[in-house]
Amino acid sequence: STCLLPVAIMSNVEICAFDCVRLEDRSQGNITFKNWKIPGAVPPTSGQDNPIFCFPGAGGYGASLIVGNEFGTDTTFFTIQVKSGPLLSTDSVVYSCRGEPVRLRVTGADEYLWSPPELFDDPTSNTPTVFAEQTRLLTVIGSDGSECNDTTTVRVVVHNMRAGRDHEICVGGSVRLDASGAQTYSWEP
Repeated sequence: STCLLPVAIMSNVEICAFDCVRLEDRSQGNITFKNWKIPGAVPPTSGQDNPIFCFPGAGGYGASLIVGNEFGTDTTFFTIQVKSGPLLSTDSVVYSCRGEPVRLRVTGADEYLWSPPELFDDPTSNTPTVFAEQTRLLTVIGSDGSECNDTTTVRVVVHNMRAGRDHEICVGGSVRLDASGAQTYSWEP
């Protein structure tokens, strides 16, 4: 009988921040146990064949894989590089009146894509104008060329305000005015 040691094989990995990755073991031989160790990852260890690890932030995470059988063990070391990627910033809620265009703003990336695109004058702009006739939840995806994306949403709240019809009155006369859809009103001559 031949005493065959297993061979631990694993390549370096790149992912985006706040992502999780399923590591695929490429080790060879008769393997009866595995031990993955990645300090700083969640979870930091695993004995599964192809475990999933998550990473709380950008940076390089040193990792190891130990494989073994009744004849011994082998260890390989590798790095998981977590790229920072973009981090979008925008208003979470914007208010508008029905029929009025609203200018939105987003920062934190090099390229943007708003959806649904048909509501925007330029769905690839960081300051597009949106034409919403009703309250909508809009999504923007930002990328920075590193193959990493960030996504956030903006709720455009459209107020359905209405002022009463126009009236003609004579000097010294009076008329009843009405309006609806707002929380407060201010009347001026």
